[in-house]
Amino acid sequence: MDKVRLTADGVIFQDVINALENQAMLINRGLNPDLTEGRFDLVLDADDPINSALPTTGVNELSLHVGYDGTATGNLVALIEKSGPPE
Repeated sequence: MDKVRLTADGVIFQDVINALENQAMLINRGLNPDLTEGRFDLVLDADDPINSALPTTGVNELSLHVGYDGTATGNLVALIEKSGPPE
């Protein structure tokens, strides 16, 4: 996977960003992205407060658009971790 874009109900929360740009952004924020295994770490709350992350209450559509730098092989596993007070 080379690039991603994340939208919620048609609103772009993370515009197209490639893997190298994403790694640089995470390093600049003091985080440790995976630099060897090809994992794409898309962090939506880098400033830590839970309420500044992607708001998912009332969201009807969450879309993760991925782009590949070559032919896709195998499966794509996307993990979404939501933390905070129970709804």
